[in-house]
Amino acid sequence: MSYCYKWRVAGLVTFFGAFIFLVPYVAIQIRGVAIFLSGAFPDSIPLWVGAVGMVVVMLIYSEIGGLKAIIYSDMLQGILLLAVIWIIGINCLNYFGGIGPMFEEIQQKNEALLSVPGPNGLLDFQFLFGSMIAICLLPFTQPQVSTRLIIMKDTKSLYKLAVGLGFFAILIILPTLFMGMYGAAKYPDASTAEFLNRTFLEDQAPLIAAFVMIGLIAAAISTSDSQLFALGGEIRSLLSGDDKKMLGYARIAILFFAIITLAFALMSSDELVLLTRMSFAGTALMAPMIFTGIFYDRSGFLKIIPMATLIALLILVLSLFGIVPNIIAGIRMDLILLGLLALIAIVAVGIDKNRN
Repeated sequence: MSYCYKWRVAGLVTFFGAFIFLVPYVAIQIRGVAIFLSGAFPDSIPLWVGAVGMVVVMLIYSEIGGLKAIIYSDMLQGILLLAVIWIIGINCLNYFGGIGPMFEEIQQKNEALLSVPGPNGLLDFQFLFGSMIAICLLPFTQPQVSTRLIIMKDTKSLYKLAVGLGFFAILIILPTLFMGMYGAAKYPDASTAEFLNRTFLEDQAPLIAAFVMIGLIAAAISTSDSQLFALGGEIRSLLSGDDKKMLGYARIAILFFAIITLAFALMSSDELVLLTRMSFAGTALMAPMIFTGIFYDRSGFLKIIPMATLIALLILVLSLFGIVPNIIAGIRMDLILLGLLALIAIVAVGIDKNRN
């Protein structure tokens, strides 16, 4: 972004947004694995020990692995996780005796689970619409995703990746439907941690449970490592000077990020989906700035966009902590901010064109 806008502040805003809103995303990996480790070894591995161990492994892997390690671990965790999650999904479906009986039983026990906005009113139109926008913007706004895109050797490979990623996502999401219905039927009053441990570990054959642990750890390491690698790249793009010194600064920043993420993982709730959504919504606010920087080759008046983006990011953070309202006039704050930033970008481009 510094290059696109010919202004270092734009790069700093991009780094700030990525740093702040990747914290909950990495925390998901840490807390998720810690929950499973604590459930598998309740008498020897408390939650905080699993979380600390995960951070240590994550940092070591990031230091010695690099981009090649990300590629290999992506392949390993993708194959393993896909196989295991379908085995568990089919086991959960067999508990009901098929798809039809599954929906019939859930309808009898909690009909609200079969329609929006759900029993807790979470899945309303704004939540789903905002989530759709945030997910569509992931390749541009989440650096660990864009890193995977820019390393493609040619456009044909990029197209294959885009199609394959969508197909893989569907294959991963579909069996989780069966798992969610299984948990709703068998463990309706269980906490998130209890549901995950019982469904993925206690109710599965020991061999499957072992592969679940291996697959989840591999997935968490792969995701966390790619995020750390991307953050390191963002840091180095903002620095100038001796390569050795820049690498040292990047390592310090990554260590600081890991410590913050560990604290967040230990203090946050088990609502992993909401944490993911928070991360996606935060980085999505940078989309108007990124799109304008990539597709419009002038600067001038456009410097207002990075400043507006920084203000929007700060407002969203304040809303998440309850300091400013999260909903205004019935509209979610993240949607308001994203709409305003898009409008500012359009107006700024129009003014800049007229001035030139």
